[in-house]
Amino acid sequence: MGEEGRTSFSFGKVMKYNHGADWEAYTEQLDFYFLANGVTDDQTKKAILLSNVSTETYQLLKDLLVPATPKDAEVTYSVTVDRLQKHTKPDKSALVARYEFDNRSRQVSESVCDYVATLKHLASEYKCSDVTRAERLRDRLVSGIRDDKMLRDLLREKLDDLTFEIAVRRCLAIEQANRDVQVFQGETGKETRVHKLDSCSRQPRQQKSKAMPRNTNQRQSQRADTVSKCYRCNGQHNPKVCPFIKEKCYQCGKVGHIRKACRQKANKQPPATSLHVMQGNEETERLTGQDCTECPKEMTGSQFP
Repeated sequence: MGEEGRTSFSFGKVMKYNHGADWEAYTEQLDFYFLANGVTDDQTKKAILLSNVSTETYQLLKDLLVPATPKDAEVTYSVTVDRLQKHTKPDKSALVARYEFDNRSRQVSESVCDYVATLKHLASEYKCSDVTRAERLRDRLVSGIRDDKMLRDLLREKLDDLTFEIAVRRCLAIEQANRDVQVFQGETGKETRVHKLDSCSRQPRQQKSKAMPRNTNQRQSQRADTVSKCYRCNGQHNPKVCPFIKEKCYQCGKVGHIRKACRQKANKQPPATSLHVMQGNEETERLTGQDCTECPKEMTGSQFP
């Protein structure tokens, strides 16, 4: 394509490079722009590249080229790209790259497509044969998919017959099936719940409202008394786990509760105004569970005829 053709019309658009972005991806996209518009001159490529980087990136390139400068003819487009590539993305250790790959599992909200793309990117950062890379991708996909249905389906297949491409297709199919099931359940589930609510007994609700107290606090206190009140100590817990289950009551002498919760005390009769005397015996009966020896002196049996 001639110079006039490039000036009057061009395919695509060169985007500005933001400092810190992926330099390799940016230059690859820029090469496609050059290919589409027939840009072949090396100095023209360098000029288009440097006119679309930020000032910070341009200053970084100048520092990396010292004592040369970006304007020098010996600083070609390839040299410019290579210097910035080595600085922004140095070669990663093969051990580190393999460690990151082997420990990469699928996240909770991550789709199968995104997970597969991440695995492929991590696998490309350490050198190995294509066969080994395909096997490691398959093994990492099975180990890190974190889905019971997908894992069961993959494990049914023989290892020799299960390739990475087959594993990806099956996981994608199960993921789509799960989405379809959620759509059906989302449409019918609401109707089912509504019907259940409509069919719920309205009459029992009205009957319960008559028996329940009007005040909310009274209703809550009544529920707490009938359900969680302990008859051994009047506490709010189950009587079976009461700490006073083996304690002796000082009111009635029985084991299993304390004086504060003693029912005999609650049923205690008020003091009698007259005493009942047994015939033929001057000893009086016990009053409300206490011996008459504890009665006042003016109420002793010596004063009875």
